[in-house]
Amino acid sequence: VSLVNGASRSLDEVVVVGYGTNTKRDITGSVARVKGSETMNMPVPDLTQALQGRAAGVFVEGQNGKVGDGIKVRIRGGASISGSNSPLYVVDGVPIVGSLYGSGTADINFDDVESFEILKDASAAAIYGSRASNGVVLITTKRGKAGKTKFTVTSQYGTNKPTNDNRGFLNAQEYVDYFLMAAENAGKYDFNRAGNPYGYANEQEAIDEVVDFVEGRFTRYSGWADWRTGEVDNNWEKQAFNDNANTGSLEVSAQGGSEKTRFYISGFTNSQDGILVGNNFKRSGARINLDNEVNKFLKIGVNLALTKIGRDRVPDDNQFTTPMQIVALAPITPTRDLNGLLYSTPTTTYYNPLLEYEQAKWRLDAFRNQGKVFADLTLLPGLNFHSEFGLDVLGVLQQGERTGERRQGAAFIVFERAARRLRRIDQRLCVGSAAVEHGELFPLVNAGRELGDLGHLPLQPFPLALQRILGVAR
Repeated sequence: VSLVNGASRSLDEVVVVGYGTNTKRDITGSVARVKGSETMNMPVPDLTQALQGRAAGVFVEGQNGKVGDGIKVRIRGGASISGSNSPLYVVDGVPIVGSLYGSGTADINFDDVESFEILKDASAAAIYGSRASNGVVLITTKRGKAGKTKFTVTSQYGTNKPTNDNRGFLNAQEYVDYFLMAAENAGKYDFNRAGNPYGYANEQEAIDEVVDFVEGRFTRYSGWADWRTGEVDNNWEKQAFNDNANTGSLEVSAQGGSEKTRFYISGFTNSQDGILVGNNFKRSGARINLDNEVNKFLKIGVNLALTKIGRDRVPDDNQFTTPMQIVALAPITPTRDLNGLLYSTPTTTYYNPLLEYEQAKWRLDAFRNQGKVFADLTLLPGLNFHSEFGLDVLGVLQQGERTGERRQGAAFIVFERAARRLRRIDQRLCVGSAAVEHGELFPLVNAGRELGDLGHLPLQPFPLALQRILGVAR
C-alpha cells in the first residue's frame, strides 16, 4: 500500500467540526464532507435531496411526492420509535429551530453553500447536547475573497414528467364487461348456495336480478352519457397529472473584497411544479456575508439571509382527496355534467378529488430571516476569543379555502357512508346515495322506479319510520 500526493493532500483538508475547524488527519470522530460544488445547480427544491447518495451512512428519502415537502434524513438509522429521528441542522453556527412548512432546509440556496459536514457519531452531543442525538449537519455558506470581484449568473429550465402515467386501468368497455361477468357469477352463487335463501325459482332469475342492479348502477355512474354505446371512455389517471409541470431557477452572486473587507452577496429565485395537479413550490431570497478586519487583533462579520417560500399544495393524503384516488372512478363517468360542473357522488363511485383542485385553495407562505453577527478577538498568540449572536426567525401563513360547491361535496361522503351501513341490513336492498341541489340534501332511492337500479327492490326490511326519514315511504 502506498500513499500518493493526492491522498496526502486530502488528509490536510480543513473540515468544520462543531464550533471550530480541523484537518482530516486530526479528526477522531466520524465525519462526512460534501462540497458545495457537488450540489450546485441540482434541480431539486430541498438541499437535503442533493445530499442523497453522497455521504456514507446518510439515508435521504422523500416522505411523499409533494414538491417542497418534508425530506426524511436518517444518519446511521433511527434511534427512536415515537420521537423525532431528524438530525440537527446548523447554518454558519446557527441551529435551525425547525419548520412549519414541511422542511427546515427548503429555504437554503444550493449555490450559497461552501460545504456540508455531517457529524455522525456521539461526539456531536458534546457540543450540541441532546439535539445532536440523531446527528448534526453543519452547513457552511460561501464567504468573500480578497481580489477582483467575481460575478456569477446561473439559470436553468426544465420539465417534470411522471415515469409512468399509463398503468393500464380498465377502459369503459372492459369495465362494463368485467362487472357484468361478476354480476352473472354472483347470481349463480346466490341461487346455488345452500338452501337457496332468497327463494329464486331458477338460476336465470337470480342472474337477471343482479344484472339489473349492476346495470342500474352503470346508468347512475354514466351521468348524461349512455354507457351501452360507450359514449364516454374517461381516462381518469391522466387528469391527476399536470401536463405542464416546469422547473426553473435564476441565481446571481458577487464575491470579492480587499484584504481588510470581504463580501459575498447573492440573490435567487426558483420554482418547481409537481407532477400532480395543484402542487407547486416557489422560493426567492437574498444573502449577504461580510467580513472586516478592524485591526490585527479584532475581526468582525455579519451573515444575513432572507427567504420567502410559497407553496400551493394538494390536501393531506387520505382515501378521498388525494389526487391519485381519482383512478378509482369509473371510466364510464364523464368528468363534468352538461352545465360544465364537476361530477361527484352519487354520480361518481367515490368523491371526485378534482373538487379539491378546482373548488378549494391550499396555500402556504413562509418567511425566514436567519443570520448572525460575530467578533473574533486575539488575546494572545494561539488564544482567540470568539463571540456571536445569531437568530432564526420564521413566520408562516397557511390558508385553506373551500367554495360552497366543495363544502356541499363533503355531504356526499357523509350520506354515502350512512347508505353503506344501511345496505348491510339486507343484501337484497340497496339504498342510494344523496345529491345536493341548491344546498339541500334529497335522497335518490327507489321512489317511482326512476333510477332503474333500485325500483325492483323491496323496502319491507326497513321500518316505516326509517322509510319516512329517507323520504321513500309509499
